[in-house]
Amino acid sequence: MPELEPITWVILIMAMVLVLAAAASYWAQQPGQRLPFFFRVATDVAILFSVVALVIELRYATLATRQDAYSQSLDYYAQLHRIEANNPNILGMLYGEGDRFTALSAADQERYQYLISLIEFYQRLWLMERDGVLDDEIWDGWERWLEDGIVTIPLFQIVWEDERHYYHPDFITYVNGELAAAAATPRP
Repeated sequence: MPELEPITWVILIMAMVLVLAAAASYWAQQPGQRLPFFFRVATDVAILFSVVALVIELRYATLATRQDAYSQSLDYYAQLHRIEANNPNILGMLYGEGDRFTALSAADQERYQYLISLIEFYQRLWLMERDGVLDDEIWDGWERWLEDGIVTIPLFQIVWEDERHYYHPDFITYVNGELAAAAATPRP
């Protein structure tokens, strides 16, 4: 069951108060008036619960729409990045003579571009996990690969230093933590 947001809790508490007030009022009604009163209250509670369900559904639909839009944007970025990586003229336009990238060998420039794509991929996964869209067990496998095989690559640290300011602040904090943990863990 998904975790309820504060607005949902407020609406549920209001519904419970309404039910308790209705129950107390029910017994105060004249015996001939109790059944119509009960149906009015039941109708009001049903409407309130329908509104709660609608609010919850709208929030999930909004989140899904945002994630889809972001995912489509990243797919387009990946297409642009493939064009960039395969075209030295574009790379030359994006990286000036003073950039560390231009001092790298051609092979390391390719690896650098690959690591940028990998960071984009991980940010997408991380955001999905953070938002509860990605199953924890799936994320755990990807996270182990990041911890054991990606952040330990020396070139990754260079790429991250140069490129990290382009990413979500919370993701930057997360990756910085992974890098610190990798640095603190002796490698066999």
